[in-house]
Amino acid sequence: MTDSFFPLRIEGAPDGAPDRPPPFSGLEAARSPGGIRWTFRTAARRVFGLGERFDAVDQKGRVVEAVVEEKFTEQGPLSYYPVPFFFTELGFSMEVEGSYPVVFDFGAAEADLFTVDIRCGDEEPPALVVRFGSPAALVASFVRSTGLPCLPPQWTLGPWISANRWNSRAILMEQVDRMEELGIPATVVVLEAWSDEGGFFAWNDGGLWPDPAGMIAELGRRGLRLVLWQVPVCKRLADCPEGAASEREGRALAEAEAEGYLVRRADGSVYAIPEGRWFGGSPIPDFTDPAACDWYFSKRRHLLDQGVAGFKTDGGEFVHDDSLRFHDGRTGRAMRSGYTASYLEAYGRFVGADRVLFSRAGWTGSGRWSLHWAGDQKSSWPELRAQLAAGLSAGLSGIAFWTFDIGGFAGALPDAELYLRSFAFAVFAPLMQWHSEPVYGQFADIMKGSGGINDRSPWNIGTATGDGRVVPACRALSRLRMALLPYLALCARRTVATGLPVMRHLVLDFPDDPRAAAVCDEYLLGDSLLVAPVVERGATGRSVYFPTGRWIDISDGTVLEGPCDGLVEAPPGTVPVFRRGDAKVSLDEAWIDGTTPRFLSGGEA
Repeated sequence: MTDSFFPLRIEGAPDGAPDRPPPFSGLEAARSPGGIRWTFRTAARRVFGLGERFDAVDQKGRVVEAVVEEKFTEQGPLSYYPVPFFFTELGFSMEVEGSYPVVFDFGAAEADLFTVDIRCGDEEPPALVVRFGSPAALVASFVRSTGLPCLPPQWTLGPWISANRWNSRAILMEQVDRMEELGIPATVVVLEAWSDEGGFFAWNDGGLWPDPAGMIAELGRRGLRLVLWQVPVCKRLADCPEGAASEREGRALAEAEAEGYLVRRADGSVYAIPEGRWFGGSPIPDFTDPAACDWYFSKRRHLLDQGVAGFKTDGGEFVHDDSLRFHDGRTGRAMRSGYTASYLEAYGRFVGADRVLFSRAGWTGSGRWSLHWAGDQKSSWPELRAQLAAGLSAGLSGIAFWTFDIGGFAGALPDAELYLRSFAFAVFAPLMQWHSEPVYGQFADIMKGSGGINDRSPWNIGTATGDGRVVPACRALSRLRMALLPYLALCARRTVATGLPVMRHLVLDFPDDPRAAAVCDEYLLGDSLLVAPVVERGATGRSVYFPTGRWIDISDGTVLEGPCDGLVEAPPGTVPVFRRGDAKVSLDEAWIDGTTPRFLSGGEA
């Protein structure tokens, strides 16, 4: 460090064991055209963290940009939920505080030369925080310092059901009836097409949703909570439906502008999302302004009074102008990712601890307020593999409660094999949801959907594929998920207490095992279950690495002593899962039947 301009905080000290090399050397900072750049040398061979990453779990040898970015399908190196934090197998981590964009180079040009480029311009730079410890200690310390995750109610851990096509009470209840008829359980319904499509705070005026409070009560009697879609825009009038919705939104937009509740440019004019982006042309509310928050949420209080259990807080990747000025003094440069964080915090404070948020985008500390899903992926095998990488990297970044859209969200419907593989994986994810894009595709001009009924529900996939395996397999898997709720609730409580994720890469539990660090397609679900999803087309099983310990196949009781490799059979509709040693897995006996894996609980003897 050469200048007081470069804030640095070091917590702890490296392991001084004589057989361990120094974790890094030559840490220095200098001004750069974009802000400040830290450089250092390290022999690290693996780099984990950086938020939800679809391209790889281990980012060694790559250049990684930590900035919130909306990308419809095939995210590659982009991330809805980046986190400017990483750690290596050598026992150190680095975190950039604040919300400025950060570009990391993990030896892309020179294998041992790492750089941390903080794009703060000439604004006050944030601190670089360096910590030392085991992988688990580093992740837990980071999470404790930035905010332990919220504890989700147990009902959030069951299956979630959703489809953008459900735009009326009649269609919704038809789907719930069908679900019950087939004996497929769920605990949460998410509605996207519920509102006036103007301000997203009033039910559609066209008679499509009569008596919302009565509908919510009926869903409750059938074991379902209701979550409503939200997006933080004040939609421009040209895009609002004609009639009462347009008039209502017009009044709200005029009021927001007059009272100064909208984000503004440096010249005082109201900012609008750039054309060509999602909701282009629309202003966005300033959630750093307490008065703006009071105004905004006053229009949504009636939804909570009706019994809504939470909100699907979509979007937030809407700041694309460095010159913007926010109420709390931050600029657009600082709020490129910080806006998402302020949006989720505002909603979190509004809904309180007994309701939930379910979000796509996020930033450091967003897990304090929200559960998360992986955003928009196509129904394809490469996207399924990307979802697995995203879940593992999310956990390594302190993102505790995460899931993805079963069978994908966009494009043509998945075939039965892909759907069943995805469904089985989701049963053993922290959260579980199926969902689908609007009919004919969210962006039909660049990627057409299936048309007609494109729901990713088991019954629609079974009908569309003509495969008789789908509904029975999904019924058994959904019942298995319900049986697992007591175990998942225990995992959630431990996560909130420790800061360690529910879905854990093996490096967290086996830090001294190089093979465990290298495995990026299996994980521990809590303390007791080793999960190895099958994500290759045509596979009838897969190779599994078993780290040190005794592992019991939950399907047939086969015992394996690690460390070792094993070939495991797994037809579509199943997933290789192994119980650790003498661990006991708490189950809800009401959901146990002949399809429940016999050796899951550990109480079979």
